Amino acid sequence: MGGTLCYAADLIPEIADDVVNIDRAMKWGYAWAQGPFEMLDALGPHKVIDKLEAAGRHVPKMLEVLRDADAETFYTAGGAGYLGLDGQVHETPPE
Repeated sequence: MGGTLCYAADLIPEIADDVVNIDRAMKWGYAWAQGPFEMLDALGPHKVIDKLEAAGRHVPKMLEVLRDADAETFYTAGGAGYLGLDGQVHETPPE
């Protein structure tokens, strides 16, 4: 599962413009209970970053954005906001 989460974290903006659309695609298209960024938030993104760095592995782009923005999670305020590629929090669009 770690490989899948890291893969998803490297696909912005290649296949979607933001974490919300990737999460929704996985939930709606593959019936996942949570999208990859919701799972990363549950695991603790900084723990994932630390493990990748300790193993000398590539840190995916969105995890770098999270670290550089000094954010704790991809989603804020219970999902009302999300971390964008620009490192800023944006309002989550309605479903």
